[in-house]
Amino acid sequence: MTEYHFEIDGSSYRVKIKETRPDHATVEVNGTEYRVEIERAAAAPVRTASTPSLPPIAPRIASAGPRVAMADGIVRAPLPGVILKVIHKPGEAVEVDEPVLVLEAMKMENEIRAPIAGTIAELFVVEGGSVNTGDALFRINP
Repeated sequence: MTEYHFEIDGSSYRVKIKETRPDHATVEVNGTEYRVEIERAAAAPVRTASTPSLPPIAPRIASAGPRVAMADGIVRAPLPGVILKVIHKPGEAVEVDEPVLVLEAMKMENEIRAPIAGTIAELFVVEGGSVNTGDALFRINP
């Protein structure tokens, strides 16, 4: 079993590759197991001596932070935890994907980001307060 540690957008991830097969892999991310489908890449073109070598390009890793749900401008907790820090208060403008608060869950700090650009209209939580999955965190007006 191979194990990796990643830090993406300030969040830490422990990834264990448990099993690999030609069509899928079984991986564990922070204790949660996932089945990952593997797509076969097209065969690499044959290089001749005259083809210049290009440096490898690092893959872009999309943020794997928790996904927030939003309806009627209300952003809800994607998982249970404790509010560690409120970054933006009511009346403050935020851009898309800007952190609004930090939620600690499973001993990890998760930034809860604005799903749209707008103004924080209402905050439903306080620092140190507990939330459950689906609890209202804040309301944002476009």
